[in-house]
This record gives sequence, C-alpha cells and structure tokens, in this order.
Amino acid sequence: MTKFGCPDWLDKVIGVGCDGAAVNIGNKNSVKTRLLQECPHLVVTHCVAHRLELGVLNAIKENEMLTTVKDMLLKVHKHYHYSPKALRELRAIANAMDERCIKPKRLQGTRWLPHIMKASKALMDGYVPVRAHFEHVSQAGPNQATAEVKGRATYLANKLKDYRVLRFMVFLEDLLEIVSALSLKFQSSCLTSVDYLDALETANLMLVQLRQQPGDHYNAFTANIVQSGDGDWEYKGHKLLHYQPHAYNFDNTIDAVMERMNGRLQNQDPILSQARVFDCKDWPRDRQELAVYGNEQVAALTRHFSTVLTKRQCDIAAIANEWTQVKAHLGRRMANNPRVLPSISVIFPLGEMCSNLLHLVEIILTIPVSTAVCERGFSAVKRIKSDWRASLTTETMTRLLGVSMEGPTLDAYDAGKAMDLWWTRAQRSRRPQFHDADDDDDDDDNDLW
Repeated sequence: MTKFGCPDWLDKVIGVGCDGAAVNIGNKNSVKTRLLQECPHLVVTHCVAHRLELGVLNAIKENEMLTTVKDMLLKVHKHYHYSPKALRELRAIANAMDERCIKPKRLQGTRWLPHIMKASKALMDGYVPVRAHFEHVSQAGPNQATAEVKGRATYLANKLKDYRVLRFMVFLEDLLEIVSALSLKFQSSCLTSVDYLDALETANLMLVQLRQQPGDHYNAFTANIVQSGDGDWEYKGHKLLHYQPHAYNFDNTIDAVMERMNGRLQNQDPILSQARVFDCKDWPRDRQELAVYGNEQVAALTRHFSTVLTKRQCDIAAIANEWTQVKAHLGRRMANNPRVLPSISVIFPLGEMCSNLLHLVEIILTIPVSTAVCERGFSAVKRIKSDWRASLTTETMTRLLGVSMEGPTLDAYDAGKAMDLWWTRAQRSRRPQFHDADDDDDDDDNDLW
C-alpha cells in the first residue's frame, strides 16, 4: 500500500470483503483478527456471492434425484470429452436427424451451480441425438465398442428414457436460473450493503412463485410429451419409461433452498443491519413513526465509526440533528407523492444541510459486500499471463490487468493514439528502410518493401 501511494491506509480502511476461508475470517489468527487489532472499527464481510453458492449447494446436494442427475451428467461429459470418435458419431447422427448438436458441458468448475445448469441445459437441448447415439452404442457389436463403453451407454440410455429423471432436470433448470440471476446481481461491482437485500427479496418471491406453478422449462418439457397410437407416452418422438402424470410438487427442494439461502445471507454483521436505516424505501410514511425512525441506528453507527469520523474532521455532535433535517426534507416529499421511493443518492445533493451526516453515509457505501471483482481479476491474470507470455514483468502485468478490467470496450476504444505512440516512440525505428509510395526518390531499385 505504501508503494502505491497510500502509507496511511490503516487510518482510511473501513471494510474488508473476502471469501469464507479460515485464513481470512477465522477466529484465531486470520487476516480478520490481525486487522481488527489495528482497526477495531473494521467491518469484515463474507462475500454474499460465495454465501449464496454455499447455501444453495448445501440445500440441494442432499436430494437423491440430484445425485442421480449429477452422476449422469458426469458420465455423459466423460463419454464425449475423451472420445473424438464418439463426438464425431454424435454430430453425424444430429445432422442425419436434422437436430442441433451441442457438445455436453463439463460439470465441475469454479462455480458448481452455473456449471450444472449449463450441463443440464446442453443435454436437454441435444436430447434427441444424444439418446439415439447411446441406444446405438449400447447395441454395438463386440468389436465395435468395449464392455465398459457399452455398459455406460446402456446406463445413460436408460436414464434418458426415465421420465422421473428428465422431469427433475427441467425443474432444476428453472430453479438454478433464479439463483444464477441473483448471483449475477451479487457479483456487480456497484452492489452496496444498503441494496443487496432487495435483490435477495426479489429472488425469494420468484422462488415462491416457482413453488406454486411450473417454470418455462418445465412447461416446455410437459408440452412435448404426447401419447402415441400404441398408448405409450413419448417425448420428442421417443418413448418414456416410468411415466405417470405426477402433480407438480417440488416444495421440499424449494423450501430447503430458501431456508439455506436466507439463513446464510440474512445472518449478517450488526453494522450492516443498522446501515439499512439509510435505505429510504423502508422509511415509514407516518410522521410520528418517522420522527423517531433510525435514531438509535444512526447513533450506533456514529459511535462505531467515531475514530474515522474524527480524523475526517467531522462534527459528530451535529449528526443527530442533520439526520432529523434529512428525514423532514425527504419525508415531506414522500408525503406529497406517496409513489416516490427515493434512494440513498438523494441525500448527497442536500450538501450543506447534512455535511457531517454525509461522511457517515459515504462510510456505509464504502463497505464491500462482494468480492466478485477480485475473482474476475484472478481470471484476467490467467487469460493474460499464459504459457506463451510467462515472462511478463510485474509492471507490465499490472498495466495489462488494468486495461482488461477497467479499460473501455473495443467498440469505444480509439486505437489511433496507441498506434501513433507505437510508431514514433519506440527505442528503435520501425522499418527503417520503408519508403512511402509518394516518395520522390528516383532510385526505385533501392526501395525495399
């Protein structure tokens, strides 16, 4: 920190975000405990995106059908990933049937939930050729496939015929779409401790809706199930086994997801709970209730960050009065127009009215709740410093990383200045024997192109 021009960082640090590793937030000798010795006011938060992942994973991994689906997806990926011949046969069958050919996705990854969602979706999109290929391999002759390959193909063909397995897979797609959308919001760089609970509440409402009625993937699946002339039930022209018109009932799975997810995400630091007082959408409309609303929370936050506020030359005694003035100003606006739901940003233009309170608001907005930007930095490092560019210096790596993460998009980037610098500022001249086409030199024989 001193090298990058911030020697007094311990006096300025407000919050730290990290994952749940013991080295970061353990109670004995972690980064958290060491920093709290120097900064007692520090707020250490466990990344909400990590907590969401862990909560949902713990909720659904106990489901027996999920174990079956996971084992099936692993075997499907293994069959095509390690056998170019099998993948070539799959593409030939897909072309012959005029169907989409989607290579089965890998199940494991840095984030388990998105990977299983993509793997499940890819399998259902290419269901017809994949099932036809496994049925073909299961009936292959002794010289065409080994016993292991034939056994795996027979197992997978039977699973792809099982209505119960397919039914759970399409439900899982609907469930994981909601969770993945919430995860993307939690990975936003501008997410604050004030508004992340709104995204959680939206996801809860969508899960309650999914509990009561099927999602889009489930409806599309059931719409493609028809009864043939022989009385068999078929999905996209292929016979299904164990078909029964089950009622839509996945209450236990959805309830477990909501319980684990809310249990991890709502168990937060008291400071973050008190910071919700600045969310104007939660303010009461009644004047009597608004008069006393948030007074205790603002006082507690002021005491907790008193050291930081004092160093910023803030008049701590004036914060309570300024809080009352802000409530009166915004409360009148909300009373005149009940539809107005102002955000915390409306406090900043008030300026002189609440200059001391603004210090406290800025501190609250500084507290990180997600470390997704750090994870993206690690991914950018792996992309930039590959085996072919392993000799990059730290300075060059830092600059390339900054361009990759904070630079403009390719559409908005003007490369003219960079090209000019590359041509004119090099240590050695670029193509010293190059002659322009408009050169008046008469000795054309000496021109080198």
